[in-house]
Amino acid sequence: MEDHDSTRQQLARLFTRPAMAPRRVVVTGLGAISSLGVSVAEFWRSLLEGKTGIRRQDDWDETVNTCLLHGDVRDGEMQQRFLDPKSARNASRFSRMALEAAGDALIDAGLIDPETYEPTVDISAGGAYIGTCVGGTYDDLLPAYDTYKERGPSRIPVHLHVKFPHNLAAFLIQHRFGLGGPSATVATACATGAQAIGQAFHDVKYGRAPLMVAGAVESDHNLMFVSGFAAMKALCTDSNDNPEAASRPFDATRAGFVLGEGAGMLVLEDYEHAVNRGAEIYAEITGFATSNDAYHLIAPHPEGTGAARALNWALEDAGLEPDDIGFINAHAASTPAGDLAEAEAIKVVFGERASKIPVNSIKGAIGHCMGASGALETVAAVLSLAAQKIPPTLNFNNPDPEIGLDIVAGEPRLTRFRHLTKHSFGLGGQNACLVISAAPLQRVLRGVAEDHVVARAADRGFDERAGVALVLQRVVDVSAREMAVAERGRLHVGELGGAAGGQVDLEVGSVVGQIVGVVAAAVPDGHEDAVGAGIEAQLAIDVGLAGVAAPGVGRGGGVRREIGAVHLLERADVAHHEGLGHAEELVGIVAHRRADVGA
Repeated sequence: MEDHDSTRQQLARLFTRPAMAPRRVVVTGLGAISSLGVSVAEFWRSLLEGKTGIRRQDDWDETVNTCLLHGDVRDGEMQQRFLDPKSARNASRFSRMALEAAGDALIDAGLIDPETYEPTVDISAGGAYIGTCVGGTYDDLLPAYDTYKERGPSRIPVHLHVKFPHNLAAFLIQHRFGLGGPSATVATACATGAQAIGQAFHDVKYGRAPLMVAGAVESDHNLMFVSGFAAMKALCTDSNDNPEAASRPFDATRAGFVLGEGAGMLVLEDYEHAVNRGAEIYAEITGFATSNDAYHLIAPHPEGTGAARALNWALEDAGLEPDDIGFINAHAASTPAGDLAEAEAIKVVFGERASKIPVNSIKGAIGHCMGASGALETVAAVLSLAAQKIPPTLNFNNPDPEIGLDIVAGEPRLTRFRHLTKHSFGLGGQNACLVISAAPLQRVLRGVAEDHVVARAADRGFDERAGVALVLQRVVDVSAREMAVAERGRLHVGELGGAAGGQVDLEVGSVVGQIVGVVAAAVPDGHEDAVGAGIEAQLAIDVGLAGVAAPGVGRGGGVRREIGAVHLLERADVAHHEGLGHAEELVGIVAHRRADVGA
């Protein structure tokens, strides 16, 4: 008996992982392919400009099809960078789409070289969680069945069974980029994208992988697929001659959704792993949960109770309260029952604040992309947080009193918030909710600490105050490199910049130099530990609100510069979260003294 127990104990030690403290998980790369374009930059710019990718399909027979609209990806615009011609022919359209979006996200994260398309660091422990509702079923399996019926079994494509299955998008991504870590394919109807991201988040959070590619893809322009939803009377049929007005999330006249397609991918990374390699960070994933309505195969629970459970559990996972949330990226597919049920869930969770939190849905722009919806919408939500700018909900012209929410519509809304929730709901009662938070303090303060600027100043005989000034200058140097988006180092501060709110042309070096001088002279004794966070906050408030950029700059096709430097907003709050309690006071000092230098 003792020998048996000893063997069991040895096996337990061998196969049981030691407990690991949860890790922080950040977003370091984004990729998006949609009807709005085949890059994140096109996607984001079009959302802000209020454009739609929903178009009338002229080759669809209007005598047979009640809905003639679709948000399709134009194949001629999609690149083919990561596969040789033969491999591309043997890969399904949905897998190729997923690979392109994932490759963009990895390039954006600095993990893949943009010229050789090979890894820049060892990413072999990374994995991929990719979702899809239909995979290559309609693109590959149905045509093969027609061939089987017409020409016999000998003519079935030899690669059929390694082409249409859902898991082959994840395989293609992991095989092409050498990601040998966790792997899974998610299929939870319209909640798929958010659920794939959430499950990948938990894998990084609990130490199963240092990084994950996560997202979803859908290729669904097959007429049989569309006809299935038409038979359910789920599609909008009143706008065939006016595609731009068809998808109307939360609007009182909403009359069904319009199908779309595409792929959205994120690189999720252990925070320490990202910081150690000098990665730029968009945001932090802080919470995720899933639930089921257990109510009806198609209809959502009218009181939103299942969705509310997922939302509450996601907030609990994030360690946040409902009052912490400043923006909601909604599922809102433009269906009478679904949009109302989501509004009810929001009211259940947020109570009296529900009508005061900005809410948007981007399905008016891209349609309902099925499994890919949650992933593309998460990309948009991350960019909204980084830019502190919320794209409008298209076609919200007739407020529904039963909805009763603050729907962002008409034009983008510039705002300030630290945390958001992203909702995705699907057939079969599927609910998935994410909580996404502002990027943690990263390279700027870390760079100051690692370079030991104060220590070097002391070695050179400078007094302590001069050392603080050098710290500030180091922070400014790093921040300015991130913020200076034009060749001449200029920022146009328009939307919120300048005392009069006009278009002001500011010399970055001059402004930050003045701020450095003011802060170096004003820092009270004993508050030096707040200097780094404080100047970061002030730069964000004084200069970072620019939100304009020089297109085409940066690893990821310019999207980091296109959202400007506003990722530093609310840094006083962040600094407090990081334990730098004096930052808010320091920001107040700087703000009070700005008039003295004419900043």
